[in-house]
Amino acid sequence: MKQRRPKTEGKRKSPAAAALKRAGANLINIVRKRTLNRATTDQGASTTPPLIAKWPLPPSATLGSAVRAKGIEREVRASLPWPLRKHLKAETGRIAIQMPAGEADEFKAASATITKTLEGIEHLPVLPREAEDILTIRTRERHKWLKDGRLRSIGTRTVKMRGRSKAGNRCSQATALSGAGA
Repeated sequence: MKQRRPKTEGKRKSPAAAALKRAGANLINIVRKRTLNRATTDQGASTTPPLIAKWPLPPSATLGSAVRAKGIEREVRASLPWPLRKHLKAETGRIAIQMPAGEADEFKAASATITKTLEGIEHLPVLPREAEDILTIRTRERHKWLKDGRLRSIGTRTVKMRGRSKAGNRCSQATALSGAGA
């Protein structure tokens, strides 16, 4: 059977003592992190900075939509080889790629591919979700607009969704922008 410690009555720690204990614990964690960092650099790990490249993402391409920016990121990511896709990131107003310094050749090839993909990105068709976000309308309203002719479809595209395929209408940028005022 476990023996219980007797409760110490009347011996409460002051708030200052508790704060000092927390500060000491934080200091210990900082020292541990520094020693770990020194250990990794002493073992011969590369301390060279990573390779970083950034491309501006013009407002004419995103049309002020975060959903559209994510779609552009997916489009650019699809053009890259599979192992390099994880290094690409879409930020607000730009697309960036960051890779370790040891992969300079792959970095150059990926940079060239991204530059080529971003050349005609403004002319990429607007997907239904993107049109809804740009025009701030709901799916039901978008369907009504397509039926009324206020929003023009430029065709359908079959999208694979976890084994199921779904056909969806695509809209042109011109009708998405002009539909907002109608």
